This record gives sequence, C-alpha cells and structure tokens, in this order.
Amino acid sequence: MAPRSLTGKDIVQEPVPDLRVSEYSTSSDSTHEQWHVKSVKWSNKVLDYAPEGEDDHEFHVKKEQLLCGDEHSVVARFGQNVGHVMTSVLRGGVGTRVRFGDYKCAAPPPVTFNKVPDIAVMNDNYKMLLMGEAKTPWKHSIIAVENKEYRFRKYLGQIAGYMHRTE
Repeated sequence: MAPRSLTGKDIVQEPVPDLRVSEYSTSSDSTHEQWHVKSVKWSNKVLDYAPEGEDDHEFHVKKEQLLCGDEHSVVARFGQNVGHVMTSVLRGGVGTRVRFGDYKCAAPPPVTFNKVPDIAVMNDNYKMLLMGEAKTPWKHSIIAVENKEYRFRKYLGQIAGYMHRTE
C-alpha cells in the first residue's frame, strides 16, 4: 500500500511516540500551570510519509523502538521525535527561519546559566530564541488527559518554570 503524504500541519497533529521504559526507569510526577498559544498559517508542502494498512506494523521505523531509562535517553528521543520533526515543520511547513539543536550550537547568550539547558531553538544566526530542559519519563499518563485541555496544557507547560529558575 502506498504511504500517506504528511504536511507540516498533519505532522504536528500526530502524537509524539510514547517513550518505552523499563521497570528500572526513573519516574516522578510534578506539573505547573502555564499557557502558550499562537495561530499559524500552514503550507501544503509534503514533509513526510506515513505507512498505511499492512505497512503500519509495530516494527516500522516510525514506531518507537528504544528503551528510555533516564534524562539522557529522553533528550535523545526528544531530539529525534520533536526537534528533528519540528525543525522541518517550522522551516518548511510554516516558513520560519528557526531550528532545534542543543545549547552548544547556539551563540553564547548574554546571561550565564548554572546548568546547561538540554534543548535550544535558534535562528539562522545561531541566536538562541528558546531553551528547554528534558526530564525523566513522566509517572502520569498524558494520553489520559489529552482531551482535558486545562490539565494537558498544565503538563506540557511546566518546563519553562524549571528553566526560569535555572538563570
């Protein structure tokens, strides 16, 4: 069966693959109330293809295969499943000039941090626009609150508070 074309909007609307964890993985539960919203104009440019029918099986490379036990593997999975994908979406699907990377790729910011952020978003001149921190796999279920907008946004918005306290 032929793969299905995916535009930037299609990609953003697909769920990030669940992290595979073992019984030995670190777990914690903490959330904070934060809100971030912006509307964008989407391009119809095809950025990816999704398997369909019999090709969409558990061993397809689009499915999560690696186990995550701590923050290091979570950062790696974020880079692949969010940073790589969203750089394509932001540049090709929305038309911005930003990309994801790690902190060491960005030009040094005017402030010094006590810790090195795990994730950075920068422009074409390597100026850091956003930074983020990855944490160990969550103990609570994101899928269970996906349709409960208030709780879902609360879960997704907590990292900025951690980074604000890092300065």
